[in-house]
Amino acid sequence: DKLNNADATLLVQSGSTAESFAKENFPKADVKAVKDATECFSMLQSDKGTAVVTNRSVAAQLTADQFKTCHVVKMISTGEEYSIAINKGNTKLKGDINKAIKELTDDGTIDKLMAEYKIK
Repeated sequence: DKLNNADATLLVQSGSTAESFAKENFPKADVKAVKDATECFSMLQSDKGTAVVTNRSVAAQLTADQFKTCHVVKMISTGEEYSIAINKGNTKLKGDINKAIKELTDDGTIDKLMAEYKIK
């Protein structure tokens, strides 16, 4: 694998699950952690890395909008899921978030966005 050798530099967001994933799955590569995904893609465009390892929705958005010379070549399903965290006692906010998610699901907005950013 071209990414799992000493010549490969994998760019990741510092402290992210992508950083852990890259270190675990590409142990021979040089994993370089930087501030955020935007910086990862900037460095990739400047030939300061071999590849970026990041969340698929982030990659889809950044390659569609800012970094059109870069493209996603592989998506790996890790089973990772995301959550929205709020204070336990904030029942109004919890209700508002759940209502918004339901509305966006029911009216097709979420499906449209997932298709637009090639997430599904």
